[in-house]
Amino acid sequence: MSPRLSAQYVLDKSVESLSDTTKTVMAGIAAVSILLALRGLLGYASSWTSNKGLPLPPGPKRLPIIGNLLDMPRDWPWHTFQRWCEIYGDVIFLKLPRASVLVLGSFEAATDLLEKRSAIYSDKSTTEMLKLMRWEWALPIMPYGPTWRNQRRIAHQYLNYDAVKQYRAVQLDEIRACLSRILESPQHAKEHIHQAIVGIITRAVYGMKIKSLDDPFVDMAEKAASGFALALIPGAYLVDLMPILKYIPSWVPGTKSKRLAEEYSPAVLAKRGDAEPCMVASLVTKLQDQSQDANSAYEQECTARDVAGVLYVAAADTTNAATLIFLMAMALYPDVQKKAQAELDAKVGNKRLPDFDDLSELVYIEAVTLEVLRWIPVAPVGATHRVMEDDVYRGYRIPKGTIIMANGWQILHNPEDYPDPETFKPERFIKDGKINPDVKDPSKIAFGFGRRICPGRHLAYNSLAMMIASLLHVFDIAAGSDESGDPVSLTTESEPGLVIHLKDSPRSFTPRSTTAARIIRESRDDLVA
Repeated sequence: MSPRLSAQYVLDKSVESLSDTTKTVMAGIAAVSILLALRGLLGYASSWTSNKGLPLPPGPKRLPIIGNLLDMPRDWPWHTFQRWCEIYGDVIFLKLPRASVLVLGSFEAATDLLEKRSAIYSDKSTTEMLKLMRWEWALPIMPYGPTWRNQRRIAHQYLNYDAVKQYRAVQLDEIRACLSRILESPQHAKEHIHQAIVGIITRAVYGMKIKSLDDPFVDMAEKAASGFALALIPGAYLVDLMPILKYIPSWVPGTKSKRLAEEYSPAVLAKRGDAEPCMVASLVTKLQDQSQDANSAYEQECTARDVAGVLYVAAADTTNAATLIFLMAMALYPDVQKKAQAELDAKVGNKRLPDFDDLSELVYIEAVTLEVLRWIPVAPVGATHRVMEDDVYRGYRIPKGTIIMANGWQILHNPEDYPDPETFKPERFIKDGKINPDVKDPSKIAFGFGRRICPGRHLAYNSLAMMIASLLHVFDIAAGSDESGDPVSLTTESEPGLVIHLKDSPRSFTPRSTTAARIIRESRDDLVA
């Protein structure tokens, strides 16, 4: 235990024994500390000027001192960003007390800055909330530098387009086990799909097979992922505006961030591998084999645990969410479902399940997969970037340190690129029986831009495509009925958060035929054998 942690532990224990009167006094002292911190913060904000040199990009009107702090949306921010872009254009500027934010609302702007100028647009800022939750080691939020480049290189080495082919057997194994579980208990299809996605990631990254979602490892990982999503919400925590609050005890009113950190940080540290390093033994061994000495081997082990931990958190949640979006689309658009099933019947037949060799012939299935990524992108604002030096774009000044956010939702719902964007329409990607290269590929947007693009995108895309093909080949998917037997009314409403989780999910999974049920059981028997 570090000296700082020891002091905090003693303080918290001491507080438990204090009288209510003493606590009240201490709360008053804490409040004064907050006011003093606020005074310093206001001084910092008032020293910021925007009238020197070139103009800043347009955006909502800023208030004195606090800028756009009150404007920042906490729930479904992509919709607010889209409305702003309709007013101010596709490049808008926001000022917060401790940061400036640039929102990009077009593919052109995102490509110009995050791709073409990636050399200076690949940095990252780590908030105090992320630090409190102990996420500072994670690749998606790590500042640009040697450590980030090393982790990125390792992730690419094991997850590039060709490397992920080694996981195909694992993907098929978990997906077909999922089909069997759905056949036996379709009312739990959502949980079965979740287990399959988690199973793929866990086996690919850690080399371990889970038996159920009750596995303690899964529970711990899910909690870490939830904490990560909470910590990323912009403008949600006072500690990000006044870092001094991290030293205030969690029982003081207004220290929600400390309480959340205390709740989630143990799971984050365990997910990193500090608790169970053997979970990443496979990856560690591969990396250590490349090491020349003991110190290098230890560094590789730490790097392996960091890379594995963040890949699990990033991939399991988003791929599962995308699969549930696919289910929603099939229930709401039965004609699309029938067309996809007709293609599967023609290309795969009714004597076996689809495998990866079939995907190149399943053009409509590929179009469905692309439309899932476009229709409701699971991470609508994607990964943030941070510009490392002053820059100029379209005659506007972009100050060093500005946080860059590409609004993927708006880009993927641009009616010029995707007519009738609110409708699930896979046909938009097909021309002359092939994928139309003239239509923007949603996977080039949904997984991020530049050097901060998702390193696990190939594994995630392949898992999603094979899950889609497998489910459609053997099941008819529909809304179904609730516990009272009444028809379920589905909507695409989502829970608050930076990753889209739909509130509703289809409940009816009916085998398309007795033959479909039979090949599911045969695949299960093959797994057991």
